[in-house]
Order: sequence, then C-alpha cells, then structure tokens
Amino acid sequence: MKSRILTLLFVLLMFLSAGAVFSQNLAELIPDMASDDLNNRADAQQQWQKICFEAGAPGQEAKRTDVNKQMCEQLEKDLPVVTKVWLLHEMQWTGKADVVPTLAKLLDDPERRIREEAARALAKNPSGEALEALKNTKTVDKTIEDAIASRTVDLTVGVESEFPQNIPYVSDAELKKLLENYAKLSDLEKSRVLVGLTVRKAYDYKPLVLDAIKSDDEFLRKNGILALAQLGTADDVPLMLDLLFGRGERVLMTEIMSNVAADHFDEALVKSLRAEKDADRYLTIASVLARRQIKAIVPDLVAAIKTQDAANRLPLFGVLEQLSDKDNVGDLVDIVLLFPAGGERDDAERVIVRLCKGDAEPVLEKITDANKAGILPLLGRIGGDKAQEIVNAEMKSQNNATRNAAFRALCNWPNAKVADQLLGVVEGTQIPNSMKVPALRAFVRVISLPDGQIGIDISTGDKLEKLKKAMSLATRIEEKRYIIDRASAVRDVETVKYVLGFIDDDNLAQVACRTIEELAHHDYLRRQNKDVFVPALEKVVETTKDNGVRDRAKWYLEH
Repeated sequence: MKSRILTLLFVLLMFLSAGAVFSQNLAELIPDMASDDLNNRADAQQQWQKICFEAGAPGQEAKRTDVNKQMCEQLEKDLPVVTKVWLLHEMQWTGKADVVPTLAKLLDDPERRIREEAARALAKNPSGEALEALKNTKTVDKTIEDAIASRTVDLTVGVESEFPQNIPYVSDAELKKLLENYAKLSDLEKSRVLVGLTVRKAYDYKPLVLDAIKSDDEFLRKNGILALAQLGTADDVPLMLDLLFGRGERVLMTEIMSNVAADHFDEALVKSLRAEKDADRYLTIASVLARRQIKAIVPDLVAAIKTQDAANRLPLFGVLEQLSDKDNVGDLVDIVLLFPAGGERDDAERVIVRLCKGDAEPVLEKITDANKAGILPLLGRIGGDKAQEIVNAEMKSQNNATRNAAFRALCNWPNAKVADQLLGVVEGTQIPNSMKVPALRAFVRVISLPDGQIGIDISTGDKLEKLKKAMSLATRIEEKRYIIDRASAVRDVETVKYVLGFIDDDNLAQVACRTIEELAHHDYLRRQNKDVFVPALEKVVETTKDNGVRDRAKWYLEH
C-alpha cells in the first residue's frame, strides 16, 4: 500500500508543481522546452505538463483534443530531441486515436529516444488503432515488441483508473492545520504535508524535509527525498551525493538531481565531479550532469577517457555522446583509436556514427597515413560518396593492414549502395573464405534493410531474389540460418513460400519457423494471404520447439 501511495505522491509532485493554470498555446512554450537554462526548461515543461494533466481528466474531451492537436503539429516539426521526447511523454496521458498517425510516423524516426517514447505512448493509448500501428510498423525494435506485449484487453479501464486526477490534493487551509500539529502527525500524514510544501515550493519549511530524510520510517524518508526535487539547493549537493551513493536510492536520486533547477546547482555538481577520484562515482555524477546537459564537462570527460588506464572508458564515452555534436567528433575519433579492435571499439564507433548523422566529413578530416587503418572501419559505418571513394581506393592498397581495414569498412556499410561490391567479393575466385563469409553476411544485412534505410531503389521482390542468390552462395549452415532470419524483414507473401521450403531441413527448421511466425505478425500481410499463411502456420505449430513461437502461431491462425 505504501509503495502505491508513494508512486501517487511522486506523480502528484511532478504534475502539480507548475502551480496555476497557464496559457494553452504550446508554440509559446516550445522554445524554452530545450533551453540550456534548466530553470526555463523546467518551467516550460511543467506548464505544459499541468495543462495535459487537466486535459486528460474525465469530461475534458474538447480540451484534450485541442492539446493533442497542438502536440501533433509540433511533433511534425524539426525540434530538439529533448522537446519531442517530453511531448511524447505527455501523450501517454492524453493520447487516444487522434494522435496515432503522428506516433506511428515516429516509430521510424532515426533517433532512438524518439522511437522508444513513441512506442511507449502507443502502448498506453487505449485505442485499437494504436495496437494496429505498433503491429504494422516496418521498424524492427525490441521496444516496439515490448510495447505490443504490454497491451491488455482491459487497457482502457487501466488507463482511466490509474490516471492521477484521483490523487487527493492538500488545500491551503488543510495544510496550515496539519503544520500546526506536525509533531503529532502520523508518518503518512507527514508525507502528505511534505508533498503540499513541495508543490508550493515552501522553502521556509525546508527543515521538515531534512528531518524526514533522517527518519527511520522508510516511507517518510522517501517522501523527504522526493521533496528535494523542488526544494533542493546548491548547498544540498553533498547530501544528495550521499543519498545517490547510499542505500539503494541511486535511480531515484539520479532522477531528482537531473531535475533540480536551483541557482548554482550545476556549478556545485561540476565541482564535485572534478574532485571525485573513484571511477564508478565519477561516472555516476557525470551521467547526472549529462542528463542536465551541462556541456562544460566535455573537456573533463575527454581528458578522463584519454587516460590510458581509464576505468569505465566505454560508459564514459556514452555519457560524452549525450553532450556532443559534430564539433566534438574530432576528439571522439582520437578516443576511438584507444579502444582495442572488437566489441568496445565497435560500440564507440557507433556513437560517432550517430553524431555524424550520415556526414563523414568530420571523420575524413582526421585521416592520416598513420591512423588510416584504424579509421577506415569507422568511415565505412557512416558511408557516403566521399567515404566510398576512399574505401574503394584503399581496397587496392599494397599495405595489408590498410587493405584489410578498407574491406572491414565495406562490410560495415550502412546501406546497400555497396551491395554489388560485396557480392563481387563473395563470387570472386581468388578471394579467401576469411573474406567471403563476412562479405556474404554484410550483403545479406544491407539488401534486407527497410526501404527507408536501404539507400537504393529496389522492390520487395528483388530483395527476395537477392537473398535467394546469397543462399546459393552460402556454404555454411550459419550463413544459411542468417539468410532465413533476415528474410523476416522482406515482408512479402513470396517470402513465406520461400522460407517454408526449408522447414523440413533439421538444420534450418527452427529459424524458418521463427521467420514465418514473424511475417505472420503483420496483419495486413497475413489477412490478405490466408491461403498461404494458414498451411504455413500449421506447419510451424507442428515443427517448432519454441513454445512462444507455437503459441503466437496458434493465435495468428485463430485471428
């Protein structure tokens, strides 16, 4: 019971902290929603949050419709990621069928955070259209799978019953009476007082908050900690750090410290970062500052990561990504070269790819004869015409290291513009298998990409023909399984017929079952081609060893 009340109080803290009713013109608030000044950002976000809170209450349909219309219009624009994420979060409370078309488009957004927040908004949207949008998106993403799985038949009831308009609000008169008898109150009543003080930003009563944090009662202590989100100041940074690294409250304190908007709070937190010697604590404080978008710590992070024995190098690199743009890519390329080839370097390279957004120029500027072999694989991940010219030239290099790096770059390519080159490697008579296998896998990966990512003009039918060509060249079971697995991205009834041909092969049957079941997941494809899907799914039910695949296949047969 206490945990439920705590959750409700926390939601109250977040939703009512904006105070009075504000203008409903979202366009006026948009510029400040991504402001570097956290006070301005918090005010703008909370003003709109308050409006959404009221619009989502029962009986406010006209207001809810207007609020949703404004958010949909803004989400169609080129806004900062932090702004779009905030608006999408609000749609979790106000969204119905009217916002589904906008959310569906954002499921294919190149920015991961936007895709994930759009999926969450659709997961909580009570309309049937929302579920259809999730199921019919061309994006393959675990977040979308989780969003679909979270849907239940009584979702509408759940949304209405859990919505925070039912949280009791402490009136001014009631709060005054409670304060007069505070020492005699129960811990639950004291918690209500703390929330009342917090939403009013009543700094005069800060000692009550600090006393609550010291309480042996876990519920009261938690509510005292929650109050720091609005009543915390720069002087409280040492206390907050103690709580951050204390008894299992790191997630809560990270959220609170990321949103405090007190004067000089950032300076105090940066000072603590620069004084911190413990690697794990340094990473945690840096993560909070990154969430607050304090770009002043970028030089600190670069210096820390460049230290040869730096602990947490890759996680720190991920924190640095949150504060970086193309102007920082040069420093990040230098850091990437510190990672040994393999998993961590691959992950670090992907950070730079995300920052470059298809423009390889910042990386091209860093290439020298000395570092060329190290940078070429990264260049391949970004792609583009200039990058392709350099990679093609280096494929003919007499230097083995450089030539091999150019080949890895080709295999890293983000789209199918190099598909013919990859296929040429696979078909080459003088090419060793050590190159043919990765070239074949890269060819299969790029040729099965969605239309928006593939980079060439090619039909679904031609994609399937290319996969068939790859299958004819595959010599190992591993590649054959990979081809069948990637076929799930080629959403065509002919793909089902093709994959069904492997279901009696003991080595390939299980992956064939998974691919057919995944293709059946798309209602528009399955329902229009029942004559193909019904016997195919019946075969899956009979053949698969995966209970989950079998259960989903049975469901598709019934629907």
